[in-house]
Order: sequence, then C-alpha cells, then structure tokens
Amino acid sequence: MMRRCAAWLVLILTLVQWGTAVADGVSGRPLQSGVQNQPAFDLRTAIANAHDGDVIEVPGGVHPGPIVIDKSITLIGKDRPIVTGDRSGTVVTITAPDVTLEGFIVQGSGRQPDQNHSAIFANHAPRAVIRHNEVRESLFGIYLADSPGGVVDYNLIRGDTTLDLGRRGDGLRLWESDYTTLSHNQVLESRDVVLWYSKGLKIHDNVIRRGRYGIHFMYSADADVERNLITDNSIGVFLMYSDEVNIRRNIFQHNRGPSGYGLGFKDNDGAVIEDNLILDNRVGIFLDNSPFTPGSTGVFRNNEVSFNDIGVAFMPSTRGNVFTDNAFRENQEQVAIQGGGVLRRNDWSQAGRGNFWSDYAQRGFDADGDGVGDVAYESDRLFENLVDGHSALRVFIYSPAVQALEFAAETFPVAKPQPKLKDEYPLMSSPVDPQKLLPQAEAPVSTLPMWLASLSLTTVALAAIGVSARHPRVRDRRVTVARSIDAAPARSAAAAISVQGVSKRFGAHLALKNVSVDIEPGESLALWGANGAGKTTLIKSLLGVHHFDGSITLAGLDVRKHGRATRQLIGYVPQELAFVDLSARAALTFYARLKRVTARRVDDLLKQVGLSEHADKPLGALSGGMKQRLALAAALLADPPVLILDEPTANLDAAARADFLALVASLRSDGRTIVFSSHRMDEVQALADRVLMLKDGVSQGLFTINELLKHLGEPVTMRLQIDAAQLPDVIEKLKQVGLSGQVE
Repeated sequence: MMRRCAAWLVLILTLVQWGTAVADGVSGRPLQSGVQNQPAFDLRTAIANAHDGDVIEVPGGVHPGPIVIDKSITLIGKDRPIVTGDRSGTVVTITAPDVTLEGFIVQGSGRQPDQNHSAIFANHAPRAVIRHNEVRESLFGIYLADSPGGVVDYNLIRGDTTLDLGRRGDGLRLWESDYTTLSHNQVLESRDVVLWYSKGLKIHDNVIRRGRYGIHFMYSADADVERNLITDNSIGVFLMYSDEVNIRRNIFQHNRGPSGYGLGFKDNDGAVIEDNLILDNRVGIFLDNSPFTPGSTGVFRNNEVSFNDIGVAFMPSTRGNVFTDNAFRENQEQVAIQGGGVLRRNDWSQAGRGNFWSDYAQRGFDADGDGVGDVAYESDRLFENLVDGHSALRVFIYSPAVQALEFAAETFPVAKPQPKLKDEYPLMSSPVDPQKLLPQAEAPVSTLPMWLASLSLTTVALAAIGVSARHPRVRDRRVTVARSIDAAPARSAAAAISVQGVSKRFGAHLALKNVSVDIEPGESLALWGANGAGKTTLIKSLLGVHHFDGSITLAGLDVRKHGRATRQLIGYVPQELAFVDLSARAALTFYARLKRVTARRVDDLLKQVGLSEHADKPLGALSGGMKQRLALAAALLADPPVLILDEPTANLDAAARADFLALVASLRSDGRTIVFSSHRMDEVQALADRVLMLKDGVSQGLFTINELLKHLGEPVTMRLQIDAAQLPDVIEKLKQVGLSGQVE
C-alpha cells in the first residue's frame, strides 16, 4: 500500500514539475498578437510572385485576408503574424499540393455554415502541413476536403463563443482526406472534431475540450487514436460505421451532455479499446450494435472505467464484445442494458482472466490466493434493473429507498432479478495502473499541457479509491466508528436558502420560469399552487436532483457544486416513502446506519413522533399516518437544520393529517428552516410564515398568510341544514377537502 501511495505521489509531483516548464502556447512559446499596423510586406503579392518550392517568411503584423495559396510553397510566420478576414468567407484557402502554413494567427471568417466558412480550408490540396497556428473568431477552424496525406499539428483552435454551441462550426473537419495526421492540437469550445470518409487516420496527443462531440467518426476506418485528452464535452468520441479503429492510452473524462458518452459505438466492427482512462462521464462506454458483422469482435482490455454514472451501457441486441483486465471502479451502475432486456454473447473474461469490480472486491474471496475470485461476479442489483427499464428512476439513486430496496432483494432472494452479466473470473485487485497510462517524463515538453490538464480531482480520487478498493477493511473501520456514536449529531444553526432566477425545462415544457425567493433562517415557507404549478420541481431543484438554470444556495453553499454537503443539511419527507417490510424500529435503525447515528437516536425519535408503542409492529400493520410520521423520523435522524416536505399529508385522512401537522408545527420551535408544498389552506395557515404562490411554473408573488387570503378573495360562507345524525359524517367530509364547519 505504501508503494502505491508513493507511486501516485511521484506521478503528481512529476506532472507539477512539467507544468512549470510549459508556456501558454501549444508549441511551448507564448502567443503574441503582433504589430497592429499594416506592414509594408504584402502577403498576397508575395504569394502571387512565388514559385513552387519557395519558402516565404512572413513578418509580424496584420495581413488582410482572404488569401489563396495556389502554389506548392511554404509560408513561415515570424513574430506571430495575423491574417484577418472580413467576416465574409474563408480566410486562408489552400488549393495546391505540398503547402506548409506555419506560425500564424488566423481569424475573422464568415459565419455561413452551408458555405463552410473557415479560418483555414485545404481543398484538393494533398500533403498540406498546417502547423503551429492559432485559429480564433472563425466558424470552422481547420477544414481538409479531398486532401489526403496532410499533417495538422501543434495548432490552437478556439471556437466562436459568441455563437450557441450547435451553431458553431467544427474545430477540425476532414472530408475524404485519407492518411491524415492530427496531433498535438488544442481544440477548445468548438462544435465537433468530425471525420468523414477518411481512412488510415493518425490522431494523437490532442486536447479537445468543452465542445459537443470531442471526435465524431463517420465512415472512417483503420484509424489510430492515441494519447488524447478529451474532456468536458457533451460526448467524448462517437464512432459510426467506422471499422478497425484502435483507441489506446487516452483520457476520456467529464463528458456529461444529454447522452454523455465517454466512448460511443454504433454499427462498427473490429474496434480495439485498451489502456484508456474513462472517468466521470454519464456513460463510460456505450455500445449499439457493435460489432455489426457476425463473427467480428470488439476488444476492451486494460481500461480504467471509474466514477461514471454508468460504466458500460448496451443496447440489448449488442453482442460479440470481449472485456478482460479492465477495472470497473465506483460507477453508480457498472453495466446497464438500455431499455431492459437480456444481454447475450458478450464475454467478460478471456484465458481465465476477467475484470476488477469494486463492488465485488468488498464481498468476494480468493481462498487459493491466485488473484481471481472463487465465485463469479454477477450484476444483479434490483434497482439497476428497474432503472434500465425506466430511466426516470435514476433521480432516486442516492435515496434511502434505494438502499432499502437492495437490502430487501439481498434478504429475500425471491426478489432478485436475472443477472445482466456474469464474470466467471473476477479479479481481486485492479490490473490497471493509471500511472502507466500517463506519458512518461522523458516525453518532449511540447506534448505535455494536455496531460497536465488531466490531473483533476477525478484522477487523484482514483488513486485514493484504488487503495481503498484493495483494502476493504477501511470501509469496515468507518462503519465501526459510525456505530460507536452515542448521541445525535450536533445540529448547525438553521440555514438560509436563496433561490435566484431558477428555470427548469422538461423537453418543450417549461416547468419553472425565473423563480426567485429568499428564505430566512428558521422561517417556514409554503409553496402554494394547484397540481402542475411547479412545487415538486422546485423542491427537487432544492434537493439537487434536477439540473436547472439559475442558482440555489443553502447555508451559502451552491447546491450544484456542493450537492453532498447541502443534502446533509436537509431532511426530506416525500408524499410517501417506501420502507422495507420490517418493524418500525428495524426500518428506522436501517436508515440510522446509513446516516451513521445510533440506536439511542432511533428510540428518541420514535418517542418524539409518537410511535414508541408501535415500534415493533411490522410496517404493514401501521396506518398511513403512522408511516408518514416514521418518514418524518427518518428525515430527522441526522438532526438537519432544514426540513423539506412535499405534500406530506396528501394521502392521509383528516385525523392523521391533523396529528402530522401538529408534529411538524412543534418542530418550528426548534428553529429549523421548513419548506413545504401544499394546496390546502388549513395546512398553510397552520405551518407557514410566508407563502410563495406558483402557477404554471411562474411565481405569482410572495405573501404573508393575511396577504394571501386577501389575494385569493374573501372567504365564502354557506349555511347548510343537516340532520343531527349525519352531522359527524358531514363535518369529517368537509375536513377531508380542506373546509371548516361550525355548528349553530
């Protein structure tokens, strides 16, 4: 263990040392803007007077475009000359073979995507070399069409961020340009790097960041993709109809768009994927009908697939892949079958070696010490199977209900689903050493900025988790400490909540529109409105479950940036919480262990919510009101300063509702901040200091109780003549619909 920690320390220190040696430019020298006056040198005239084979040194300064290079010449920029277009077309067009363009800043193309307006466009220009240039303020960056054998390297390409991402052009685009090399480029905030009908490509040592598709292959076979950093895009790499592609020693991380694939495959044959780091994507690897041809194989070997929402996602018809010597570590879901179904004819081991699974390392065993588990690894979590068929359930992935569901499935095997995969030879320790997948110190300095950027919190966390995965006793010790706590955790002061300009869209439906409200510490705020007003959407945004526009802070913490910390400050009571069918005490004890509080706290809360006498009854024997009080007790286990309730009395009768409201009202005196949703005036009057009225996702105003009553209009009084025998039933019915009655 000490050797592993030392190795990671050496790796980090080495990368830091590299970073001090790297300047801002791709080539290792700082970019200069050049002289802003028009130089005496006339670039167009120099090209017109040149002959094939000439080398032209272009001085610094601003040179007007557009220019056309129609001779086989070399242009070398000195002091970073700027070629600037007039925003009406392509800035530099290359139409001759064997042209070199090196050392320029090129900017100011037109913005017509159907005209392919580009900074640099090589058209029918074989063997073009485009090197050490910077592209900015242009639609398309560097575009090669019918230009085989080119070299595009050491360029810095910036997308036009004044345009929406989908409206920007591609940073790099190839069209029928076979055997082109793309290397050591940085492509930032452009739309895609897209490769059409181009075979034999060499793509290595590039950084592609904050785009839509990092690299999009279309009908481009026999490519090698090596040592690239592809990060913070909507999708990392997606291959369609592109066979025999080798992908090695890359980093795919933080690709989290709507699909969020680190690597995606559609109808491809013969892919070899090995020695990659695939970290913190929505889906690490996505496979749709790949391999495409019967008898073809896709090989996934020695990859680190970690911290993703889903490690590998398959369409049900996918078959013919082999996974061996990979590390699947701490993914929310290791393997998913999208849309449900059964996965067939994919192999999870080869030659007696399977893969490392972090959830197996905690419970597997290896009696003979050969490094291979003695029983097979099966992916058979009940909740995962439910999510595969109903993706909307993923919002509950961290809820106690999921823990309870898995506990039930393990306790009562009749509830276990059919396994999604079976690895007959699971590995007890990771075969992947991420340090070896990064470049070595003797690599040239100019190749290093991308790898320095890869030293993210994810990579550091990978080291820490890697050690703990090999030593599961660390987790056991933490549980022991949790169980030794004898009292409830000390509650911090009541927390203020600030909601500013929050909007949430589900497809074309705008569920919230620019909602703002500040909630004071210790205040009780009601969210008032009819069904569909946006109350639950706002609550789930507060909980960090929904992605939204705008900002929400709780106790000064951004709920998106500090989701785990803010959720620890919240106790949440939904309309109905699903419990394992145990006794009330056992169910609450289960949640207490999840929250690291002890049996003493359980007994105190059972007493506080009035369930001490019912503590040993099975949950099936409890009324709806008792179950909801138990849900409130579960929310209070960690003594949170904020309590959020989503129409908690919606399914209760009048008596149970009155008891529950009285219990919640008593919590206000403890100084908690309370947010609750309701469409019942009696609840609002009983609990709220102020009311936020919502209608169709739009705030109608923030009111005190008296202001709300005036806003809604004067109350209506009706006199009814009722037989005395029917009076109790009538009063009960009125209470159930939120009306009050008085006997005269």
